[in-house]
Amino acid sequence: MVIDASGRLNVISFELCVLAQLRDRVRSKEIWVTGADRYRNPNDDLPADFDMQRGKYYQSLGLTQNAGDFIANVRAELEAELHLLNRTLPGNGKVRLRVLGENRMRITPFAPAPEPPGLGALKREIGRAWPMTGLLDVLKEAALDTGFLDCFETSASREALPRAVRDRCLLLALYAAGTNAGIKRVAARVSDVGYDELLHIHRR
Repeated sequence: MVIDASGRLNVISFELCVLAQLRDRVRSKEIWVTGADRYRNPNDDLPADFDMQRGKYYQSLGLTQNAGDFIANVRAELEAELHLLNRTLPGNGKVRLRVLGENRMRITPFAPAPEPPGLGALKREIGRAWPMTGLLDVLKEAALDTGFLDCFETSASREALPRAVRDRCLLLALYAAGTNAGIKRVAARVSDVGYDELLHIHRR
């Protein structure tokens, strides 16, 4: 579109492409407008007094500020659920356990659960505050802000991939699993990462 058959630049097409990219970046707040409301700096969407009122915000969310207590609560909840599974699994007619085969546990599909109250309003608010922002972009920003990808370790004897390539593949594999899109579908949408690479990261 931008460069014609003779190799010359089509200025009108070039400007349209730039404006289309600018529109998408402004909508996702990768670029923001000083003094605007809807398209303002995304940092302005956060509470300005969070550091001073941290306890109040945590209390309103029903969360503890102590990391140890938070982990202990999650661990206790997980342990209770595992004990419940252990007690009810033998008499559960919707679950079949197999000795052989690739899928050792067969579960009868459940009927769809009703949407939790407030989920629709939460989706609408996120769409209003951050339109055109993809889930993969959110995952990438979370990885950059928190560095949680450093917590992953390979099950192989060593890592041969460069860190940047590994992290990109890991993000795509997590996105494929978390959204239930599947590795094949995600790999088909990315030109420079193949299915085998994502499958290797997923397994290792």
